[in-house]
Amino acid sequence: MFKCQKIFTPILFSLVLLLGVHTGLKAHPHIFIKPTAKCKLVNQQLKGIIISWQFDKWWSEDVLNNCDHNKDGQIKGQEVKTVFKDYFSGVKDYNYFTEITIAKKKINIKKVENFDVKVDQKRLVTYYFTVPINGTYQPGSPIKIALNDKTIYIAFDQKIALLKDKKVTYQKIKYSRYSHYGVMVSFNLAAPKNP
Repeated sequence: MFKCQKIFTPILFSLVLLLGVHTGLKAHPHIFIKPTAKCKLVNQQLKGIIISWQFDKWWSEDVLNNCDHNKDGQIKGQEVKTVFKDYFSGVKDYNYFTEITIAKKKINIKKVENFDVKVDQKRLVTYYFTVPINGTYQPGSPIKIALNDKTIYIAFDQKIALLKDKKVTYQKIKYSRYSHYGVMVSFNLAAPKNP
């Protein structure tokens, strides 16, 4: 049963995504994600956007049942690689459900880095990954981050929470819906503070 479910779940997920894209089917979401985003500064330059997706209890349960091999309630080491391969890598074909625009220029997302998985006390699974940003960013230029699944299989929560730290100051924050079940946040990044 376990091996069938492990094989069947990613195949079913892929088929639903493909059918939705290729046939233009309109459906309702089956997976719900609460997202966050944080600007990653290195030497006072924007080098990436760290994104997290906290999944609903049903998807979380599926990931834990199929990827928590030692059944300790956490996803670590090789288990993270399994989640990446079986439950995340396929979204590369959909631009990781992510669109980033900086100074009115759309960022071409070829890959993500630093993929990790955490499980909280409520057994909710959260994926973390970084979208690398290459090039220069002028403080005060507008940034837009949109998360959206065009197949309408996944719904993102009402807003992308911007996470703060000592080096980052967000200004002119505006939250909005994006397409059917997507979300967008736009903001300006203030000049980096000295370390």
